[in-house]
Amino acid sequence: VDTVTWTWNQQHGALTILWLTLTQPFSRASLEFLPVYQPSQEEINDPKLFALNVRQVMAKALQVPTSELTFEDVKHKKDL
Repeated sequence: VDTVTWTWNQQHGALTILWLTLTQPFSRASLEFLPVYQPSQEEINDPKLFALNVRQVMAKALQVPTSELTFEDVKHKKDL
C-alpha cells in the first residue's frame, strides 16, 4: 500500500493513511541533502522568485518536471 503519495483530495482521510502507514511492517525512505541554497539579492527582495528557484533546484535533483498548476486549478478541472 502506497501511503506516501496521499493528497488531501482523496476519498480516504488522513487518519486512515496514518493507520495504514503505522500498521505496515516497514516503510522505505531515502534522504538526499542538497547544497545550501544561497539567495541572490534579487531573490532576497522577491520571495516568490526565491521560492521558484528553490523549487527548480529540487525538481532537477529529483529529475521531475514542475508545473504552474495549483491544487485549486486541478480540482476545478476535475469538477467540470
